[in-house]
Amino acid sequence: MKARFARSAILLAAVLVACSGADSTPSPATTLPPVATLPPPATATPPETPATTAAPTIDHTPRPAPTDAELAPRLQNLLDEWLTTAGTPGAVLGVRLTDGRTAIVASGWRDTEGDDPVEPTDRFRVGSITKTLVAAVVLGLAADELIDLDADLATYLPDAPHADEVTIRQLLGHTSGMPDVFLLSEYQTAILISPGRVWDPAGVLGLVSDPPLDFEPGTDWAYSNTNYLLLGMVAEEVTGDPLARLLRERVSAPLGLTDTYLEELEPGPPVPVAGHHDLDGDGIPDSLAGIPYTALVTSGAAAGGLSSTALDVLDFADGLFGGDLLSEEALAEMLTPTAHYPAYGLGIGRLVTDAGEAWGHTGALPGFSTVFARSHEDGGTIVVLANRSATDVEALAREVASLLADEAG
Repeated sequence: MKARFARSAILLAAVLVACSGADSTPSPATTLPPVATLPPPATATPPETPATTAAPTIDHTPRPAPTDAELAPRLQNLLDEWLTTAGTPGAVLGVRLTDGRTAIVASGWRDTEGDDPVEPTDRFRVGSITKTLVAAVVLGLAADELIDLDADLATYLPDAPHADEVTIRQLLGHTSGMPDVFLLSEYQTAILISPGRVWDPAGVLGLVSDPPLDFEPGTDWAYSNTNYLLLGMVAEEVTGDPLARLLRERVSAPLGLTDTYLEELEPGPPVPVAGHHDLDGDGIPDSLAGIPYTALVTSGAAAGGLSSTALDVLDFADGLFGGDLLSEEALAEMLTPTAHYPAYGLGIGRLVTDAGEAWGHTGALPGFSTVFARSHEDGGTIVVLANRSATDVEALAREVASLLADEAG
């Protein structure tokens, strides 16, 4: 047991060191923003009662993956070919066209140390795709007049750092100047000390007292996971409900999502796909199956703690853009680029492809890379889930978009 734990700690340390050097700032108007490595605390006050006891019981029986007879073979060939050069052991590709035709295909392996193929219904850790769901919750609460987007954070969390200097809107759009706590060494160290511990956002933020702002709020743009930890806390404060319940009742239940949940914070089956990372630089992805993800996903929570399937992400995009979650006015506000960065709105990013403009988000945790993109022109949606760090999933999304646009033209 001690030997296995030591190996896990060594693997985790290597992954965190490698991932912490990644650039978490997207290129202007061309790439969706990723999430930085999600580290948790070790010396903070023990977390309050976990949300597990408050979240509703959900039937997580996987829904069958749709397979359009004409679309699926073309996507399968594209995914198989991409996988030969992408460096990821496995991936799922999901596409829904404007007319509703849907295909979800899979290729490769769940774990390089096993022989189980990736299935189209497999759950992946989706990282910062979580932010778009959380933003939808916050905008919904604003529509219900429980949150004022232009109010100071102090209105809801008076003890939060810089609470009287930043607004809710600035948190949503990453113009708050809040430093990204997940990039600090204190968090990297903390996760190594207790990788199996459940953390809450107050404990995460409490590891660094009163960190200085990166810039004056509202004067610049910088991607920061801290913003969404705070937004999750605000949503819980104004409703009295844990984030898991809010996501379930305001997003998953209305849209029929059965396989989207905050891992370790509410009941749900384990993620069957192992994460992978090139630990020794030899170009071969190493399995992270022995590393506990509890601290990573619970410390991420509103910033990147969700697990989901390609079908659920496709259905979420349909619901979000189809008016099932937000009013037309609220959605337009979400999609309005921030004044200081044209590639990001409120919890959602803009992706430009040869086929036109799309809106969505990327996600990145150690061992996982994900993206969803919804075409602004025709309403089609693309989802890519891969089980390796730093995989260029956006490249596949662009390739699929171009292929579909060429065929439509």
